[in-house]
Amino acid sequence: MKTILVALDFTEPSDNALEFAAGIANDLKASLIIFHSELMPVASYELEPVAFTMISSVEHNTNLLKSRAHKIKKLYPFIGPISCNVELGDLNSNIENYVNEKSVDLIVMGISGKTNSISKAVFGSNALTISKKSEVPVIIVPMNCKYSGIKNIAYACDYREHREGVNDLIEIKNIAGIFKAILNVIHIIPDGHLLSDVEVETDTYIERQLKNVNHRTFIFPRNNIANTILSFINKQKVDLIVIERANHSFFHELFYPSTTKEIAFSSTVPLMTLNIHQ
Repeated sequence: MKTILVALDFTEPSDNALEFAAGIANDLKASLIIFHSELMPVASYELEPVAFTMISSVEHNTNLLKSRAHKIKKLYPFIGPISCNVELGDLNSNIENYVNEKSVDLIVMGISGKTNSISKAVFGSNALTISKKSEVPVIIVPMNCKYSGIKNIAYACDYREHREGVNDLIEIKNIAGIFKAILNVIHIIPDGHLLSDVEVETDTYIERQLKNVNHRTFIFPRNNIANTILSFINKQKVDLIVIERANHSFFHELFYPSTTKEIAFSSTVPLMTLNIHQ
């Protein structure tokens, strides 16, 4: 993990995400891209030309980013090169372009709004669109979360067939290895459910793939799962929740509901989404 991009909109949550991203970059000696996207104003014949205003705004915001970068460099001596970038246009499109052009390995974003609920934050901000579409992992950082290292990861993992062609286990092994973290693999099953032969086979395959990883496996009933996972996170002192970004998975339904009501999943633990390739 060599390059980390953090999106900044000069709010308190995004500044908190910057501190979190800087902590990761410092530990990994990675480079950091501090990025701000500015929407183009709608031109009108009744208004004065906006070109000069936009140039001034870009210069002003670039200076704000540089000021933060200077502070970060002092606080985190092992961090790699820091670049400050302000681009005009849509945030989602700009980030997608930067991921491709700058070989970004990780995106970090803060929670916007007045809540620390991860689910609400994802629904109500650009983080939802970016975490759904991003080809690289995205970490969403709650407002009250402060970086103190990532030593304990909870990985929400579905029982599903044909895992041999899926890259999630490779990715989670790499992530756990990068941070030298303990990996907690969480499976969810319906209440009173007995594992089928296919699920037992899947479990055996997962354990075989993770045999060289410091990990523990937990199976929880689906009933009241939000509170169960919250309790688990607190009890096990989890530093990061990782979920698969797969449309069919239970965890997709948990964090990305559409027609179902929003699940109150309040946590001070950051959430990482992984893009699953088959």
